[in-house]
Amino acid sequence: MKLLIFHQINNNLMLKISACILGALCWLKINYDQPITCSFNIPLSFYNISESTIINAPESIEVQLRGKRTDLYTFDDQKYAIHIDSTNLTPGKQTIAITSEKLFLPDAITMVHYTPCKIEIS
Repeated sequence: MKLLIFHQINNNLMLKISACILGALCWLKINYDQPITCSFNIPLSFYNISESTIINAPESIEVQLRGKRTDLYTFDDQKYAIHIDSTNLTPGKQTIAITSEKLFLPDAITMVHYTPCKIEIS
């Protein structure tokens, strides 16, 4: 009788362990492919600046990026910058819209939102 009870508990135990392992593997696979959104502070980089141009802009812009978890965890925000060509800037106050084309991102990562949306050039 004790052998029969031990055998039933042992069989159920192996089934429960197998179900837990299978559930954990499914959860990891689903979580691995799930896109997430992370915020980064990306610096502004102006190029082709004339000597008479005075730029009054923040050092960096907060950018929200969306992509797979592994892509965003390996994303190094110190290697990227928002590139703004200042050859077409004229004296006076101007507003430049920040677009995703000014930040060269990998194909797997997209820009969702950025703050501030516009900067002032004088």
